[in-house]
Amino acid sequence: MQHNTGKGCQGRVRVLCLLLPLLLSGSALTSSIRTLDTVEELADISIEFGKAFPRHGLHLLHWLATTAEFIHTDFIQLVNIEPSRGDYGFHRYDNAQGILPSLGTIGTDLPQYFSLGNLDTNTHPRSRQLPSYVTEDSYNSRGDPNWNRDRIVVQISRDNRTSASGDPVAQVQVFITPCHHAGSPPQACVYDGNSTFEVSLQLLGEIPQLTLDAFLRQAGYDAYIRDALHAQSLGCTWRTQRGDSVGGAMGECEAPNVRLEVVTSPHPGYAWISWSGIPRTTLEKGVVMTLRSNTEGSGEVFHRSMDGQWTSGVMATPLRLDTGLQVTLAQLAGPQSGVQLWAGPEFDETNGKLPTRGYDASLQLFVKRGKACVRLYIRKTFSDWMAVGRFGLSWVALYKSSSDRSMSTQTWQWVVRFTRNGGRDTEAYEAYDYESNMDIRLEVQARFFLGRAYSSERARTAPWDVRRQPPQVRLEVQPPPWCGAGLYDGPRPLKKESQL
Repeated sequence: MQHNTGKGCQGRVRVLCLLLPLLLSGSALTSSIRTLDTVEELADISIEFGKAFPRHGLHLLHWLATTAEFIHTDFIQLVNIEPSRGDYGFHRYDNAQGILPSLGTIGTDLPQYFSLGNLDTNTHPRSRQLPSYVTEDSYNSRGDPNWNRDRIVVQISRDNRTSASGDPVAQVQVFITPCHHAGSPPQACVYDGNSTFEVSLQLLGEIPQLTLDAFLRQAGYDAYIRDALHAQSLGCTWRTQRGDSVGGAMGECEAPNVRLEVVTSPHPGYAWISWSGIPRTTLEKGVVMTLRSNTEGSGEVFHRSMDGQWTSGVMATPLRLDTGLQVTLAQLAGPQSGVQLWAGPEFDETNGKLPTRGYDASLQLFVKRGKACVRLYIRKTFSDWMAVGRFGLSWVALYKSSSDRSMSTQTWQWVVRFTRNGGRDTEAYEAYDYESNMDIRLEVQARFFLGRAYSSERARTAPWDVRRQPPQVRLEVQPPPWCGAGLYDGPRPLKKESQL
């Protein structure tokens, strides 16, 4: 696996830290939790957290330590992630088992625990925001009892100190723990106190200095087992034992790096399939790529068979871009016809992006059935937000590009006319949506205006997707025999990127 995420801090202090010792009750319990100070201590063979396929804890810990943005001056300010808003699937943990130190009375701005790492998108859909290297093993091991076991628990405390923007400062403490019986049903998840550890400032400062591969290796992750199981699933050559390979040479599936993704099409409103790293041996056996929606009530599906030539590329589809779309690769012929070989991550409605920064309110761009939509998160303590002088005259506009002038809006809506979306509420925030008729496109951006004038702009989202798309390939294919009617629309010549 060649992941180069999080190599160093790159100009920003990215640290998770315990700012103050716990002065609350439960100090005896606190002392019973072992603190890990180095990667070497994390590698202790008695610690199983995230160390074997399909467990994802070490991948998640590396992501959090290198992505969560904290500023360390005379206090620790959590900048870019708001657990109480549900970012990345964070959700409240009530510590009912008493595994972690007691926090006393829980309130909106009093100490709280938040759990991260439940990858069941049926119960925690915002976990789709996590990167594919954290979630991909879970999508390819749903029959394994360990596919969703690991959790990171973060204690958030706020006091009377504020940041430069006037927002309350978040102080944090981090724990890692396994979860037993997760997802069957979700509330049956039981944390293991004997396998719960605190992650120290020293360790969380050390992790970002390592690439993901280096961190996994030093922390004791068994990459051999993972890659061997992936190679077996893909049906390609692999080392027969540790240190050896088939025929005395490196196997084709040495550290397989298959990527199947749903991406935004340059043609507004539609989904593309993007893939890379598929072993040629796998393709030569005959496979079919499928795009389907995993959202409730949607039966949309698109199939296309693949020949043995294209190990990477992109493909146009007739499906509208939407949350829950997922690409899978399956055997096309033979006794294993229809058996899934690989699955990519489910597409996230926000394209993996967070809302704009803001304590009382924040703006989020998302997609629904191919249309550009906007969500406004309002902190519940901001109860008079609809009043004149607050957001009573505020509005949100959508633009084709971040370079568009303010007057070039495509569509807009008064904030007070946004529709309440209780399904995206959290304990601390209410969610309000605006579903526009504008097709989503690569550089779409939403902007928030406090008053009627264009000069009153206060926030804007990041562009939807400005990454360069890979070159397209022309596929001369036929639908698989077991597709049925489906939505297969036959082979179609695809233009080169330079022609778009």
